[in-house]
Amino acid sequence: MWRVVVAALTLLFAITEADAEMLEGQVVDARTGQPVEGAVVFGRWTIQTGTISENEVHTDAQGRFALTRPGAFRPGDELVLVYKYGYVAWVNSMIFPVDGPPRFGARLPTPAMRQDTRVPPRITLEAFPANGNHPAHVWWLHMLADGDGLKDQRPKLWHAIERESAEAAKRMEELCRNRADCD
Repeated sequence: MWRVVVAALTLLFAITEADAEMLEGQVVDARTGQPVEGAVVFGRWTIQTGTISENEVHTDAQGRFALTRPGAFRPGDELVLVYKYGYVAWVNSMIFPVDGPPRFGARLPTPAMRQDTRVPPRITLEAFPANGNHPAHVWWLHMLADGDGLKDQRPKLWHAIERESAEAAKRMEELCRNRADCD
């Protein structure tokens, strides 16, 4: 029996590896068109067998990246996230709402869903607005990076969002000063 299980798993990985392809692209600054070096590109796919495949890389000096993408992923089950501190995160399936400063009692803004979820060869990152809502942005990043409790399997992404998390916490602390309802 054990040999059958090992053979089945070997076949599954062989098929997945044989069907794998590279997802290549470039990340650039939306305003300047210059490459964004050091951005984290994270990919998550649910393949036909129902298992999850993930990969994460940093962009190089030319903003280029290459992720190994399983060839047998289910249509619509691809999530690609690009993030670098100072920019609004880009996700192939949604657009993050970051406009306006955080306000107490306000509901968390809901992202708009993209109609076209294909990953373009050139991804543009928008600079994070000066009055942007860091706490909401961080909340969404945390949900994508650790919503399933597996942040330790995504060290590049998790490390990248730590700086913005600290800034968001500081911003909320500033807002809480002199407020009785901020415990």
